Amino acid sequence: MNNNNSSEDFWDLDDDDLDLDPPSPEEEPPPLPTPEPVEQAAPEPAAASPEPVPTPAAPAEKRVKKKEKSKVSKLSIIEKISLLIVITFLGGVAAWGVSLYYKHAPEGELITFDTDFPIQGDSVTVSEVETWWRSPVREGDDADRGVRLSINLIPCARIKIEDTKDALLWVTFRNGDKDMIGDPINLAISDGKFIESGSEEIEIHSTSGFVNASRINAYTNGDIAPWSVVVIEANADEEFSSKSDPFLKVRIEAKVPEENEVD
Repeated sequence: MNNNNSSEDFWDLDDDDLDLDPPSPEEEPPPLPTPEPVEQAAPEPAAASPEPVPTPAAPAEKRVKKKEKSKVSKLSIIEKISLLIVITFLGGVAAWGVSLYYKHAPEGELITFDTDFPIQGDSVTVSEVETWWRSPVREGDDADRGVRLSINLIPCARIKIEDTKDALLWVTFRNGDKDMIGDPINLAISDGKFIESGSEEIEIHSTSGFVNASRINAYTNGDIAPWSVVVIEANADEEFSSKSDPFLKVRIEAKVPEENEVD
C-alpha cells in the first residue's frame, strides 16, 4: 500500500466521512424528563391588589390620633365631673353631719355639773344640787304625783339653799334640745326654808322621762344628749315663763342610785 496515497486519501475525506455523531444512547443516558408545571391559580390582577398607603397618609393618621385624643379628653372630662359630684356629695354629707351634731349637742353649761357652789341669785343662794334618775313610785303614801303612766324612768334633783328669806323658784327639767320635759315646779321659800318640805333642802322629780328605762344605758354612753334641771328666780306676782333667764343650770347625772342594773 502506498503511504502517500493513504495520507492524501485521509485529507480528501469529506466531512460526512468523519464520525462526528454524538455518542449512542447506550453510552450517554437520556436527559430526565422535565416535570410538567403544576397549574396554579392565576394571580389576581395587579389592579385588584391593595395599593400601598401613599405618603400623604401621615396627616390622616394624625387626624385619627387627634380623634382618639379627643375621645380620651372627653372621657377625662366625664371622670372629672363624676369625681366632682362625689366630692360634693361627701362634702354635703359631712356638712350635714356637723350641723346635726351642733344642732343636737347641748351647750357646755348644760353638760357640766356646776361645782362652784354656792351660787347666788337676786334673792336665793343655792348651796348644793344633786341629780339622778329613778323609777317612778306608783303606790303608797310616797307615790309620785303627776308622772305619766307610760314613763318608766324619771330625772330627779335635790336642791339645798342657804341665806334665803322669802323667794319663789321655778324649776324645770329640759332634754338635750332644751325642750321642757314634764310640768314646771313652783318652789316657795319662806324664812330660809322650802314651804313644801319645811327644810332648807327639797327633792323634786319630773313628771316625764324615758318610756323605755333601758335608754339610761344610751344616756350613760353619751348617745343621748344630757338633760338638765333649770332654776329660775321669780317674783310672787309673776306668771311662769319658760323664756325667763335662769340663774342655774345643772346636768342630770347618768346614775340610778336605787338600781344596780336597768333591764
